[in-house]
Amino acid sequence: MARIEAPLLAVDLGNSAAKVAVYRSAVLKGRVVRVATEDGRTARAALTRLFRSLRPRPAAALVASVRPDLDAALSAAARSALGIDPLFLLREVRPPLKLLVRSVQTLGADRVAAAAGARALSGLDRRDIVVLDCGSAVTCDAVTRRGEFRGGAIAPGLGLAARALHEFTAALPLVLDAGRRRSPRAIGRDTREALESGLVHGMRGLVAGLVAEISRGLVWPALVATGGDARLLAPDGARVDPALTLGGLAATHFGGAVRAASRV
Repeated sequence: MARIEAPLLAVDLGNSAAKVAVYRSAVLKGRVVRVATEDGRTARAALTRLFRSLRPRPAAALVASVRPDLDAALSAAARSALGIDPLFLLREVRPPLKLLVRSVQTLGADRVAAAAGARALSGLDRRDIVVLDCGSAVTCDAVTRRGEFRGGAIAPGLGLAARALHEFTAALPLVLDAGRRRSPRAIGRDTREALESGLVHGMRGLVAGLVAEISRGLVWPALVATGGDARLLAPDGARVDPALTLGGLAATHFGGAVRAASRV
């Protein structure tokens, strides 16, 4: 009889939200749930409520965090709701990759988890890969077919660029929904349309340029994208997996391939 692995709680603790999912034997169970983390004061209570509602009930937890200010709150929520102490990627758990970077201490765990998730996708474990994450920041990283994480590039994300234009100018409005309902016209007829055009088309050009430059050092690389703006910004031909980072945590915990998420 095949052994059934205990469920894993995977958490991608990002700048604006925590993405949470349960995996069993590296297969996503149910949906990926998002919890806003911009207000750190309410994050612990929100996470505790969410963790108590999870089915199947996780027996272990692995976290990719870029919010050290919330790590203690997340750990407390997991202990209170599930009776488990989460482990943190890079800090306590080594990824299934060789990290060819100068400093692991300053490397984003989300970037490493996404790279591990890309390597675990069907057909990609023997290919060079460009891993693109279009979230609060845009990251573009290189992973070789030998499982080497070479590093990459970091740029402002779409929302961050929109906030910067608003906060550091006197008259430009805040445009946070640019391109999310429709692709904006290239030639804006008013200030808002011009901002939408510059943000979306400009960011697409930035992303395409990063992908092209990162790809120069790789051999016929596959392009895998994730993040809230991936479908809007990723170049044509990208393989988009909204739960790539969570899948990388599951691949790290269980080993082997991970079934890609279809529901987020």
